[in-house]
Amino acid sequence: MKGVLGGWQTSGVLLLQSGRPYTVLVTNRDYNNDTAFVDKPDAPSKQFGGWSRSDYITGAFKAADFPAPPAGREGNLGRNTYRGPGFANLDFSLIKNTKVPWFTRERAQMQLRGETFNLLNRVNINNWDTNLANTTFGTATSARDARTIQLRLRVVY
Repeated sequence: MKGVLGGWQTSGVLLLQSGRPYTVLVTNRDYNNDTAFVDKPDAPSKQFGGWSRSDYITGAFKAADFPAPPAGREGNLGRNTYRGPGFANLDFSLIKNTKVPWFTRERAQMQLRGETFNLLNRVNINNWDTNLANTTFGTATSARDARTIQLRLRVVY
């Protein structure tokens, strides 16, 4: 009975992060004539924010929301003005340790381990396009890994 019910362990890691800051840029125009072709547009007239993950996938805002500044100056939109989607991840492990006296004189231990990464299978958006020159501007272009499960058997002696 002790061999079946004893030797269990659990382990978990929970990671919660707010979204990374992003700066809206344009790389196909040179607003301030410095030949760098990486400039900021003017700030939009309406406020943005409070988006859900679905909003990032369908398009948080459009390029037309950001007006071009007058010729000869860079736009007045600040650096790191917007935040991307948050990140939440739960990893969990269930471990069963069993002594194996018949394997060696040192009394080996067999470990069966089940590990789950992203246990809740939450969609964590990885990239969010903030370049006005791209056709994917304002939308998410990739996501992190979905749930992954692995089983392991290990003998320690």
